Amino acid sequence: MKTLYLALLRIWIYCQLRAVEATIDGQDTCLELVRDPSRHLRITLARQEARRERDRLRQAYNQTLPVGFVKVWA
Repeated sequence: MKTLYLALLRIWIYCQLRAVEATIDGQDTCLELVRDPSRHLRITLARQEARRERDRLRQAYNQTLPVGFVKVWA
């Protein structure tokens, strides 16, 4: 039962991780198009927050893995 729970948790975290990475990619695209400094700053701050969230999710994903197994993120 515990392995099923961990597998489902791992899938849930992985889906969240991919969604955050898509958000970061979209923010990068927007930064290329935005010329207003205030909007640029807001997008940059949001991107920094999304990167922190991505790092938190990666850590949570690694905690669900078996002992001695570490996923290396490229």
